[in-house]
Amino acid sequence: MDLMINKQELIELLEDEEGVHISLFMPLEREPDKYEMNRIRLKNLIKQGKDQLATEGFLPAELPKPEIEQLFEPAENLLSGGRLDVEQGRGLAVFLSPHAQSIYRLPISTEELILIGPRFHIKPLLPVVNGGGHYYLLSLSQKQVKLWQGDEFTLEPVDVPGLPDGMDEALALEDPERSLQFHTGTNQGGDRSAQFFGHEAEKEKKGAVLRYFRQVNEAVQKRLADEKAPLLLASVDYLLPIYQEANTYPHLLSEGVSGNPEHMNIKELRMQAWEAVQPHFEEARKAVIERYENVSGSENGSQLLDEIVPAAAYGRVDTLLIPTENGVQQWGRFDPDSGEVERGHEGDFNADDLVNLAAVTTIENGGVVHVLDPADMPPNADLAAIFRYTV
Repeated sequence: MDLMINKQELIELLEDEEGVHISLFMPLEREPDKYEMNRIRLKNLIKQGKDQLATEGFLPAELPKPEIEQLFEPAENLLSGGRLDVEQGRGLAVFLSPHAQSIYRLPISTEELILIGPRFHIKPLLPVVNGGGHYYLLSLSQKQVKLWQGDEFTLEPVDVPGLPDGMDEALALEDPERSLQFHTGTNQGGDRSAQFFGHEAEKEKKGAVLRYFRQVNEAVQKRLADEKAPLLLASVDYLLPIYQEANTYPHLLSEGVSGNPEHMNIKELRMQAWEAVQPHFEEARKAVIERYENVSGSENGSQLLDEIVPAAAYGRVDTLLIPTENGVQQWGRFDPDSGEVERGHEGDFNADDLVNLAAVTTIENGGVVHVLDPADMPPNADLAAIFRYTV
């Protein structure tokens, strides 16, 4: 089980296109006295999914009937061993097919939902994957480094393969002969800071820190892959420009949390990080709304489902806007050969949530999906799009 899903992992899920696809979402209770509610929710959703698969006529005749118990086994395994009793994550996402089994804890809460169809349902993940209100925080010191994922209310650690456990380990792995120990002192505020002895010593220390940060950046860059969420740094001020020199993640913000993160608890880190990153989200929200308003009413934009679904499938959608309150699905089918959209109903295996389909194909074709507060959406719109070109 992973704490988060990134964009590359999402794309890999979307590439799985054969057979039965089960998408399960539920909120996670984080208080120990409510853990049993997590198990009850999951058991109910699993039963609902099994019943639906076993319903006569639900699966198309040409589709091989899967072994239901085997298909749901990864989800069943979560019910034992306390795997739902960990105070990490606010939501759970489970994706099951004959070819893929992926389980994620999410930094956001989700509605209870299980959908079975010819592709995975990813709409509830969009606020996580496309940076809509979540961010990453890299806490840096010479002794330790950690990556966190947060939003306004939570801050959770993220596992990063290959991330060095401090500067000594990084330099020792690089070359044991070049592993340096530096003199430190304590100022009146209690923060440890390096004491430099002459220009050459300062130059050598900066070079060592830069090599350390390049190893950190390499691991972070691989972990975040094609993420678009902003990254903030938490460190003493003199380390910030050195890491900025090493950084290759394109969404690193100049703002950050100032001070030694070793001396801060999670609550302090979260509050200061959110204070730093909140203006970024506000600016991004205003910019995308303004972009749509500039094309609204022209051939370069639309809020009509029957126009947007084909446009997304054919790669015309540059930016797609959908509301956060997206529990209501718009069911139907899209014929890529004719370009026609046919409205349908839930319970038909081959029917898609058309808003989900538009989001999936927008991402597959290199577009961007923004999840907005319903008050920021065009009136009475389930979605809105900015097109790359007109036809």
